[in-house]
Amino acid sequence: MSQTVILRPTWQGTVNNIQYGTTHCANWDSAWEQVCEEVCDDGSYFSVGPQGGVAQYGEKSFILSDPALRGAISNVTVLARCKGAASYNCYGRTLVYVGGATYYGDLVYLNADSSFHDLTASYDLNPSTGLAWTWNDIRALEAGSRLGCTNIVDTLCSWVYGIVTFRPAARACSQIIGLPW
Repeated sequence: MSQTVILRPTWQGTVNNIQYGTTHCANWDSAWEQVCEEVCDDGSYFSVGPQGGVAQYGEKSFILSDPALRGAISNVTVLARCKGAASYNCYGRTLVYVGGATYYGDLVYLNADSSFHDLTASYDLNPSTGLAWTWNDIRALEAGSRLGCTNIVDTLCSWVYGIVTFRPAARACSQIIGLPW
């Protein structure tokens, strides 16, 4: 029977890119603290906004908690909860950083309304190797989001985490062999 484990951000990751430097970014340096909560708080977030009316993007990854588990991994899903503003060109997408490269989920335009949207991307195989996930891959995995906007509003991210679906390793049974009685 499959089980899942949720991996939450524990620190800033490798991916930390902002177009036009660090201008107009809220909570950028403490982003992992804004998105690591167990129960989502849309009042804490990191964001990226336009620089002088010019489009801007930012992307950030986070080191995830170490699950210290064993078993066959069947899937890894990443969730990022993002918000844009109605009538503006705001977008978000999930990202994973593994094997020295960044891989993105689908681009989602967030301008249908002004509410938060849960963006997800699911990976049956490690995108870096094309092979089944290993627990070493999971320990090296970073998750995050890429945010962008083209007008006068910020794009926000309030929650990021990973979900690993796996079949636990069978427990080893003690067996006594060769007793003299």
